[in-house]
Amino acid sequence: MKEIIKLDDTRQASDRCPQEAGAAQPAGVLSSNTPPLNSKSDWVGGEDWLEWCLYVEWGDQWDEIVVKLNEAKERAGDQKECKVRGFDLIQFGLYEVQVYPSGVSRGKKGKGLYMAFRLQVEGLIMQIAKRVKSQGEQPNVVIRAGGTECLQLGGLGCLNLGRAIVGVMGGNVMREKLSRVDMCLDLPDVLMDEFVVAYHEKRYICRAHARSLEESNGITLYLGKPPLRLRIYDKKAQLQMCGDMVKVYLMKERRWGGRNVENAIRVEFEIGRDALKENGIDTPDDYFKKRSDLISYLCNDWIRFTVGNVDRTNTTRAAVWPMWQKIKEGFCNWAGIPQGLSLEALERGPVDVGQLLKQAAGVLLTAACNQGISPDNTKEFLAYATNALKATIGGMNLKSEIARRNTALLG
Repeated sequence: MKEIIKLDDTRQASDRCPQEAGAAQPAGVLSSNTPPLNSKSDWVGGEDWLEWCLYVEWGDQWDEIVVKLNEAKERAGDQKECKVRGFDLIQFGLYEVQVYPSGVSRGKKGKGLYMAFRLQVEGLIMQIAKRVKSQGEQPNVVIRAGGTECLQLGGLGCLNLGRAIVGVMGGNVMREKLSRVDMCLDLPDVLMDEFVVAYHEKRYICRAHARSLEESNGITLYLGKPPLRLRIYDKKAQLQMCGDMVKVYLMKERRWGGRNVENAIRVEFEIGRDALKENGIDTPDDYFKKRSDLISYLCNDWIRFTVGNVDRTNTTRAAVWPMWQKIKEGFCNWAGIPQGLSLEALERGPVDVGQLLKQAAGVLLTAACNQGISPDNTKEFLAYATNALKATIGGMNLKSEIARRNTALLG
């Protein structure tokens, strides 16, 4: 069943025209989803994941839209009516929207802000809170573009499409922040073998300590951990296992030079919010402006593979592995020549620890109940909590515990 929401025709001008609806392609930067023209390299780069938060003020139609979204959400949960699709369809301007039967909670272990509506529009995943405008640092819209959408439109195209959809829905974006971006380079006709050997021989210099080699849908090498890590993996093997023919076709046309290749690997940086802020990037526009400088830093200073064994007392002596040099050139060919823009860390704002404190209070209440203690009021609970914490902390090495947690926060 479809429900049509009629919108002001002036807003529909941006439908299907994402490149005209938002950010422009930065000067000297190639599109993310098409092979470079007259390139010296057949290794093509692009975004594989783009997720950002939006602080939106909805227009006068917000109440009407909420009603329609709620009705679609209920229909999507009706097993009799939507047992095949698992979603219901409504329309925003020219955009057909899939509405799912449940929302989702943000944050670690799903204990953050609840986003009441979960939608899919033109392949983009949208999460929308039931709030007419954002509150403080909590966004009320989150948009995510996955690998297929980035292949189809490029990262910048996905960004502009998401903004256009919000505009058609009647929203006014007040500000944005980038949550995560994956930057990748595809290497057709290259095997994982040489990287596996380099890994075992420790022929690399990396600022991250975490590292592993895993075998699932081919071999994957990990250096670092979220919010910043490098993945090098067998992309051809992964695609063969998933059986997504649309993505296979897109990879062939846009990353493998139109060829059916026997082997192909991918070099991919996953960069989360904290790592972006550490490198001077707050918004999606910041990222596209500084993309070439960011990838240059990652390939030269954060990680590099070497020809021979590394003298850990003087790593500057280690010559760069020719394969890695070619990878750096491939990333540069896609993202553009570094502009020398500042990647200085952003100032840290106040951290919201409210959820952690609520969890701590809940744990203490559970402990009290397990001991058969039922505080009648706040004063009694605080007295119990104080005595319980004193008894527990007395047996802890606070200096060591604080150092361990600070290390974990810094990644």
